[in-house]
Amino acid sequence: MRVAREKFVQGMPFIMAALVFWFLFINRLGDRDLWSSHEARSGMNARTILDGGIWWLPGRTNDLPDVQKPPFYYWMVALFSGESSKVDPLTIRYPSTLGAMVCILSLFFIGQILANARTGFLAVMVLATSVHFVWSSRIGRIDMPLAGAVTAYFLFSLRYIISFKTLDLILASLMVTFSILLKGPVGIILCGLCAIALLITRSRSLSGFWGLGLTGLLGLLWAIPWFWAAHLATDGEFSRLFFIEHNFDRGLGSGRLRTHPIWFYPVQFLWDFQPWTSFLPLLCIFIWVKLKNKNNTINKLKTNPLFLLFLLIILFLSLSSFKRSDYLLPAYPAAAFLFALMFAFIENKTKNSSWKSFTFVSLCIGFTTTFSVFCWLLYVDIPHKEPTRIARDWARLTNNLIGADEGIVFFAEEAHSLAFHLNREHEVTGSPQELCKYLKHDKPLWVFTNPEVVELWPSGPPGAAWEPVSSNIDPKDGRMPHKPLVLLKAFPDSKHR
Repeated sequence: MRVAREKFVQGMPFIMAALVFWFLFINRLGDRDLWSSHEARSGMNARTILDGGIWWLPGRTNDLPDVQKPPFYYWMVALFSGESSKVDPLTIRYPSTLGAMVCILSLFFIGQILANARTGFLAVMVLATSVHFVWSSRIGRIDMPLAGAVTAYFLFSLRYIISFKTLDLILASLMVTFSILLKGPVGIILCGLCAIALLITRSRSLSGFWGLGLTGLLGLLWAIPWFWAAHLATDGEFSRLFFIEHNFDRGLGSGRLRTHPIWFYPVQFLWDFQPWTSFLPLLCIFIWVKLKNKNNTINKLKTNPLFLLFLLIILFLSLSSFKRSDYLLPAYPAAAFLFALMFAFIENKTKNSSWKSFTFVSLCIGFTTTFSVFCWLLYVDIPHKEPTRIARDWARLTNNLIGADEGIVFFAEEAHSLAFHLNREHEVTGSPQELCKYLKHDKPLWVFTNPEVVELWPSGPPGAAWEPVSSNIDPKDGRMPHKPLVLLKAFPDSKHR
């Protein structure tokens, strides 16, 4: 009985950690509808994979391949779903949850190698209770799996330059491939920053340089066949849109996307890495003391690759013109490790008993803050906002109105969530001339657009005539949805009555 009690006590931290992970990362994961446009696009792409077996170049419909992103995220959604009918908000978000889990596990082993198991555990606790990190793991976007692949690449590369095992080199190369198939050039650049940080701080040998260089080369070679096939299948349209518009133009700010100031990410990090940035003044003092220390050991910041990696990622992303807070996620594990080093230093080096309990109190404050925030999100804020964002109910009513052989067009509006729930072939256009090409005299064309377009053309755009049929604005209380839409029945001319 005593032995069983001791084993139970020893296992309590793992049980508590599992319960915390379940509540923050999995609890009510599928309750919310597809608020993010990328979530809905991922669901539609996964359906074309499962319905038509179009794994190589999936799209929102069979005739509309997706040329904005590589397909690895959509492949994962399809694998989690298994069948087209099972693609839902839960399976669409599973890859992000998996990416968060990979980040957490990789960070623990990185902390164990660079410091000790205690520091690795502290780093995991900081990362897993960062509010933006947890929320991003509950959104079906590419950035969280990318952060997982980059963090795992850092782990395998670190192991490689220590032991030079071939298995670690192959696994690191696979992480490069996954990163490229998730985000394209940005993926290999982030992995390259990991390699630079490791080479500068941990291994300046020629063998380490060639080994990490080989991981990038192998990862690139394994990913190139898909990009070449997408280029040929779309007659170069994928290369033009993805590489030029979504990478080159975003990076230099020469495209249509809004630019952001260079200081965007440092300020955004202060907000997104709450509650731990509340301890930032203390961390800055810790960093200053450690950088001035001439005794460079593996636990010191001057030889810590994660400290350099954090700075490199911030610098690289800040130099890009277009910025999003989610792009900073690959830097979060490095930031969590810095906070963990600070807490471990305070815990081990101070003699005052009150300072020794500082780490425990800090973790309790961090966990309580994040737990409170997510209780409010999951049980108050999201249920309040869900009625204004849900699209499945109106999609069900609309499907009952539209015949199986009648066409659907989204005109001057991309309502991805509605398109996902309609689950029908459709076209997307913003040109009245293109709209007229879909019109037929014997069958109506069903058009989804926003109220502003109807105000601009009450009777229809040039060459077409339409009449409103329904709207997603609730007729009972007039509650305005997040994206107001109008369904219209369109004909080639106004003589349809």
